[in-house]
Amino acid sequence: MRAMRKSVFSRPPQGRFFVAAVLVAVSLRVFGPTAEAGDRRATAKVHYETATRLYDIREYDKALVEFKSAYLAQPDPAFLFNIGQCYRKLGQNQQALNFFQKYLKKASPDDPNRSQVEARVRDIEAEAKLKAEEAQAAAAATPAPAPAPEVVPPAPTPATAAVAAAPTAPAASVEQAVPASATPAGSGRGLRIAGIACGAAGLASVGIGIYYYTRARSLSDSVTNSQTPKASDDQAGRDAQTMQWVFYGIGAGALATGTVLYLLGWPPKESGRTVAVPIVGPGLAGISAQGTF
Repeated sequence: MRAMRKSVFSRPPQGRFFVAAVLVAVSLRVFGPTAEAGDRRATAKVHYETATRLYDIREYDKALVEFKSAYLAQPDPAFLFNIGQCYRKLGQNQQALNFFQKYLKKASPDDPNRSQVEARVRDIEAEAKLKAEEAQAAAAATPAPAPAPEVVPPAPTPATAAVAAAPTAPAASVEQAVPASATPAGSGRGLRIAGIACGAAGLASVGIGIYYYTRARSLSDSVTNSQTPKASDDQAGRDAQTMQWVFYGIGAGALATGTVLYLLGWPPKESGRTVAVPIVGPGLAGISAQGTF
């Protein structure tokens, strides 16, 4: 039994071959003639065999679970080493180190495999120390931010000193600088421009409504005067009549909006204003202008 375990660790302690060899040792120790009989041994054997197959296909996370279950059923220290190997394959070196150290604590002092496991522990600790030193060196190499330069005010010249010594008049308040009744120039210009734009859009919409009005009249006359009226002409005439009123309504709304915006853009007391009022009716569309001079 001792010779078998020694030959197992004589191989390089890395990779799948190393773990497979350790698993052979586990099988001889746990499931050999000297192992305890009973359900616990059978359970540990099932988990061990499943873990071995999972490890062979690199399912290290699943193999880890099975090795832990095998250890719970049969607490042999060799299972702890296999658990550590799974953690190492998963890139969790700290967990692997913990289980390697547990293996060394539970294994007998004269275990021939102890030196090999201790070497693995030293390798992991040296790797962790090297990474810590590299991180510390990188942090020390980062330059600290340069302090902001101190601003020193220039020495006052004679002219500057004379200006500073001269008495200054109190600043006028906003109420003193700007009369309450004054209106900023161009404050209503944007509203007037928007009103004109809306009025132009309204006129265009009314023009489209007039077009649909003439089209509806034309189609209506065609259907009335035709001996064999077409259903398509009748439907087209109804659609044109509907579109006529739609564009009349849009045009009237745009003209009304434009008128309101244009009026709001004028100063309150300005004379000579002209008011444009839209007029829309059956067969009639236009604008009525009223003004004061």
